[in-house]
Amino acid sequence: METRFNVKVKDDGRAELVHELYGLEMAVVSDKNAKELAWNYSGIYILFWHSADGARCAYVGESQALSKRIRHHSIKWSRALLVCRPRSHFDTAERCWLEGRLHRLLEMGGIFDLENVR
Repeated sequence: METRFNVKVKDDGRAELVHELYGLEMAVVSDKNAKELAWNYSGIYILFWHSADGARCAYVGESQALSKRIRHHSIKWSRALLVCRPRSHFDTAERCWLEGRLHRLLEMGGIFDLENVR
């Protein structure tokens, strides 16, 4: 089965991806344009930034209100990936599973220093 996403790039640089079959939506935002994103959905997020010594860093989390969570996060990130399912919503178990799975994938890849170690 082919996986196809519809991609919309907004004037402010945000990219939104929609997978109609699975009802998934993803957004890639910067710290500058995140305020324009009104995603009060439950889902997961990955924050990305560079440390003072230039290392690539990431933090994987889950939230019931994605936009609010990333805007008020204690980490000073530069890019974020958000994943939600607006029509059917992720329940707590699904969010926690997806958060853990993405954390493990990033950990195994060895490209990012993960802020939240499991």
